[in-house]
Amino acid sequence: MAPVITPEHPASPEATALIAELDAHLTPLYPLFGTEYGEIKRMWVRPQFRGLGYGKLMLDHLAAYARTHDIATLRLETGIHQSAAIRLYEREGFKRIPPFGSYRNDPVSLCYEKRLE
Repeated sequence: MAPVITPEHPASPEATALIAELDAHLTPLYPLFGTEYGEIKRMWVRPQFRGLGYGKLMLDHLAAYARTHDIATLRLETGIHQSAAIRLYEREGFKRIPPFGSYRNDPVSLCYEKRLE
């Protein structure tokens, strides 16, 4: 029987177990506790699903995850032409910051940060 890949809700028992397994594997290799910041990378909502709150839902989920792992700040980088993403990030409390980490001062790149409560 050939393997079959199907979509799975991230809060389902199967997905939750798989994520917990991944965390258990990665945490000893890359501790998350007490890090300076967590970085959000490659967020995407298909155009037909935009405006329905999925981006906010993902950001809220990632912020909750960061809080439970003692990460007090989220950062991200996006492009200047991604106006919907920029509006979402700014609406959700992300503030523009200078380039961080491996990001360089690039005229088509914007960096943002949000301090978690």
